[in-house]
Amino acid sequence: MTPPAHRATTAHLGAAHPFLATNAPPAPGVVVGRDLLGGVFRHDPFELYAHGGVSNPNMVVIGQIGRGKSAFVKTFLWRQSAFGRLAWVVDPKGEYGPLARAWGVEPVRVRPGGGVRLNPLDLPQGGGELLASLVRSSLGRPLLPREHTAVDLAMADASGRGPLTVPGVVEAMLNPEPASARAIRTDRATLLADGREVALALRRLVRGDLAGMFDGETSPEVDLDAPL
Repeated sequence: MTPPAHRATTAHLGAAHPFLATNAPPAPGVVVGRDLLGGVFRHDPFELYAHGGVSNPNMVVIGQIGRGKSAFVKTFLWRQSAFGRLAWVVDPKGEYGPLARAWGVEPVRVRPGGGVRLNPLDLPQGGGELLASLVRSSLGRPLLPREHTAVDLAMADASGRGPLTVPGVVEAMLNPEPASARAIRTDRATLLADGREVALALRRLVRGDLAGMFDGETSPEVDLDAPL
């Protein structure tokens, strides 16, 4: 049977002409492969973001099962290392172990009741935001402004009491300093009430069923500067 004719406006049909398609423009970054016309295709969200090509450096890999998504991500991370970039991978299946060992890195296994601790507040940048992400996951909702403020004040108090850890932040939220309350023009009881729900959510990581992962200083065997 003859297929039905395709109808389109001249404006749209013009785009179907093969000579209107060109190779991808040259760009710095990681080589992904070749496009349909044989040109080298590069994609680097960090370079694109730095040059204003995209509004954020996020990317999503989508495809059917068994079509090479994981293989692409692994080779993409390996090639990114040539540019001096580090990668953090959340790997519940354990499939990135060989890649980590190719870098000379032993995977970190963090689990409730385990012997390895990862202190989210050890990060030089974004430690507070990572802590807030843990709270959001525990509460199942975003933090309110007063809760964010309570966390910030507790982190400042805890840093003056010793190494900054999640247990220290919990203690500071459940026992806030009067000076912290005065800093935001409130009283100690109100500051305690503002942060109490967050403190109880974090307490689950310290003495609850999720203890043993983020409730202390980072274990010595964890290298936060490793390539993977």
